[in-house]
Amino acid sequence: MRVVIVRIRPQDNVAVATRAIEAGESVATAEGVSVVARDAVPYGNKVALVRIPQGDAIVKYGERIGDASRDIEPGEPVHTHNVTPLELPDVYIETT
Repeated sequence: MRVVIVRIRPQDNVAVATRAIEAGESVATAEGVSVVARDAVPYGNKVALVRIPQGDAIVKYGERIGDASRDIEPGEPVHTHNVTPLELPDVYIETT
């Protein structure tokens, strides 16, 4: 099995596709974490490495980037259809 997904940090629960992945294809990270793609995953998009229950954090770069808007299964694409974005406060930078 060739490495075609990249987990950026060890605590990430998603990995990034280094090429387009076909539904049903087995893919793996360099560390040997493998999943079977449930659907096609476009190049550069995320795929779940583990089951992520609704409401749990989506972790990429070792940081919470959103929350699961529904249960996400291993091998499932992770994108706007199943992620609730973070609500971040407005930040104002005063310049002189």
